[in-house]
Amino acid sequence: MTQKIRNSEVVYILKSTWYPDFRQKILTLLSLPKDLDFTIEYDEKYLSKEIKANLGKFEGKTACVIFLDYSSKIPKFYPIRICKIVEIIPPTDGVTYQLTLSAENLIVPIDYQKFNSRVYEFLKQQNGIDKDEQGNEYISSLVLFSDKTILDMTSTGINQEEVWEKTVEHLVNVAKIKRLEDQPQFTKSIFFRLKILPRKKLKSPLTPKDRIYTLDQGNEYCLVLGIYNPHFENFDINDFRKLIIDFDTKLVSHVGSVELDLPLRQRKYTKYFDFHTKEPIVSGKSQLTIRGDKDDFNAPFVRIPFVLPTKKREVIGIFSSLVMGIFILGATDIIGDLIASLFNVSEAELSIRLALSIIGTILSALPIAWLEIKRRIF
Repeated sequence: MTQKIRNSEVVYILKSTWYPDFRQKILTLLSLPKDLDFTIEYDEKYLSKEIKANLGKFEGKTACVIFLDYSSKIPKFYPIRICKIVEIIPPTDGVTYQLTLSAENLIVPIDYQKFNSRVYEFLKQQNGIDKDEQGNEYISSLVLFSDKTILDMTSTGINQEEVWEKTVEHLVNVAKIKRLEDQPQFTKSIFFRLKILPRKKLKSPLTPKDRIYTLDQGNEYCLVLGIYNPHFENFDINDFRKLIIDFDTKLVSHVGSVELDLPLRQRKYTKYFDFHTKEPIVSGKSQLTIRGDKDDFNAPFVRIPFVLPTKKREVIGIFSSLVMGIFILGATDIIGDLIASLFNVSEAELSIRLALSIIGTILSALPIAWLEIKRRIF
């Protein structure tokens, strides 16, 4: 019998840095603006039976993502972000579930020790903790649900920038994972938050609608990255990290390099990437991608979806001109006779018909010529 899901229930999602791509997931989740999608994958054995039996029931529910720290024999836990579950996709390979989340507020523990203890106790109650041959504890249930008790032990703070920096400070100070072999966690990672601003109004960041940005055709925008390296002392003065910006050249153009060089010895700074949206004939949908050079897992991998809506006035103008031109060409004789009779200029009827034919041809050809020009230029 499946358990009824109450509104007060929260899905708790634990993520470690056991593998490099796991670390990248946490970096990505920290960098995302609110209301953008994020996909996280889990082997089916890590999801609770109740969730696997009720995938659709959990869509729209609140999720709390928690960092799972394996640096000691007993795991530790630190909250990262509140999300909303958009969709849970069952395995297409028979093993891996995909959880699509919509990012909401960043969170920090009100009391770290109490939060850590409460999560540990909860996992014990759920029989979600096992031991390996060396006696190290590991978590066997990574996606499970409960009431709001754990989430209520966190805070979104007054200033999300301060919450973000506090989380980053905690992550860069966690120790290496000393299980099987030493595994770094965040000692070499770069952290940034991003936003998109219209170039004319750099103080007014855009907000996604329905988890996608709406950009105007033919406008200038700026992708802004706020970099924060609290562990900058780990690097030499000449250490740099490359970020690559990928985009659809049919919809977006950029003058200059698509690479951003990030100095690692610098604690705090901002990087700007200006781009121009093109003017396609109809609406276009694509994404900007920000990633580390050579699949660097010490940098976030962020997809920023956007849409360029069709310019309705332009389409109406083109359609109207085409319809009017075709109408004039088709009714040249009738319109010519009418003008000649109204103004009593029967001797000029042939000239009137010729003029109408030219006007009709021009009105019909203009939209086609304009669309061809746009196709070739944009």
